Amino acid sequence: MNGWFFPSIPARILLFTVLATSVQADSLRIVADTGQQTPDGGGEFISFSLLSGNSPVMGSGSMVFVGHRDQDTGIYAEVGGELVSITNTSTPPQGFDAPFGVFFAAGSHPAIDGQNVVFSGADEVGFDSEFMAIWARIDGVWRSIAQSDEPAPNGETFVTFRGLNGVSPSISGENIAFGAVTTFSTGIFAYIDGSLRLIADTNTPVPGGPGTFLNFGLLSGTSPSICGSNVAFGGCTEDGQGIYAYIDGSLQVIADTKTRSPDGGTFVIFAMHEGASPAISGQNIAFGAQTTNDFNGHAIFAYIEGSLQLIVDNHTDVPGGVGPFTHFGLFSGAEPSISGENVAFGAKIPSRNGNNGWGIYAYIDGALRTIADTDTIVPGRDVTFSSFRLTQGTSPAIDGEEVVFGGSSWGGEGLYASIPDHSADLDGDGTVGTSDLLILFANWGPCEVCEACTADLDGNCTVGVSDLLILFSNWG
Repeated sequence: MNGWFFPSIPARILLFTVLATSVQADSLRIVADTGQQTPDGGGEFISFSLLSGNSPVMGSGSMVFVGHRDQDTGIYAEVGGELVSITNTSTPPQGFDAPFGVFFAAGSHPAIDGQNVVFSGADEVGFDSEFMAIWARIDGVWRSIAQSDEPAPNGETFVTFRGLNGVSPSISGENIAFGAVTTFSTGIFAYIDGSLRLIADTNTPVPGGPGTFLNFGLLSGTSPSICGSNVAFGGCTEDGQGIYAYIDGSLQVIADTKTRSPDGGTFVIFAMHEGASPAISGQNIAFGAQTTNDFNGHAIFAYIEGSLQLIVDNHTDVPGGVGPFTHFGLFSGAEPSISGENVAFGAKIPSRNGNNGWGIYAYIDGALRTIADTDTIVPGRDVTFSSFRLTQGTSPAIDGEEVVFGGSSWGGEGLYASIPDHSADLDGDGTVGTSDLLILFANWGPCEVCEACTADLDGNCTVGVSDLLILFSNWG
């Protein structure tokens, strides 16, 4: 290597390429697939409610989802790398005489954090159910967090915990956030440090705006999200829509229709009436929106360390050079997920090779990655993905650098997870850094023996710019 030049490529050009180009550095694995035996051995998975907008959820290294068998519906989770059954409509949970009657699978999914799980459930299908509740299994013990006909912390009585398209609770540790209809209003509530509290309802003054909240999109399936004791939610006001947060005990505006957007316009629509929900991690929040700068399109934004950032819009090029993203499924209820500063989302892209043009993407460590698209081979099947059900509101989830998503193909559907590629640690010291970069540069060019070429990170038998991109995307 000659100073900061390498094979006639100045390092400043290599660095520009790294910053300007996105990579796919992850492979995929099966979490659960149709035809696979459920972990209790009582039957095979036949579907995962992807057509109903049911999404997998991640938290603290675990994931949870709804699965259907011929005889029942269940909630299943992957905890510590092992697939386990949480509960189903055939078997009474420990401490109960009868099984749960129904999980609100039509757009209402369970949530998980470590081994703790929460979901909304009822004794029977439909709005005539005599008993509805927010159920949680915390430290292995089932409990009712809130239930219909019980007092709510706004001085009214809980009526229902679902909208027309399902409202999902969220969990962080032992704290839980959920939306509910009460006797005379609708609201966002939380179970924090063992007690119920009101976050906001239709009698709550809008922070920074006139009047009180009008609604929270619950009838459309918009749901709150919780991290620690911080809660993010969407709200409708006299001025329009907005994304709000309850942080450190007080309400604040994250973005509303008076907020300047990072693309130079003003926010217009947050797709709340279509069921698109914000996601929170710490005090960072991800959400989708339309702006006046691009009213015919929409984008994914994030509020990170107190400032708004544009993550991706329909002017952003798709990794792989097929053109810009088309849309992000927000108006079907698909939504982004956030973990730290990393964001996952689904998107429609320009068609390629005659396929439908859909994909799952992630913004990780400041760079876009393709997790899977309709040219990606489905793990365990000799076919490509045909759909990710974004038009039904099915969304990916992210935890650290791992992304989980639902996907369909010829012959069935399943839940799949990315495997972050840390093979860029070429010297084996547990960190990707300067010494690994020097090893990669020392092996630049065609590999003499492909199998022995450890610096060939993308497996094309040549060490080049794409391997450099993978190394930089795993830096640290």
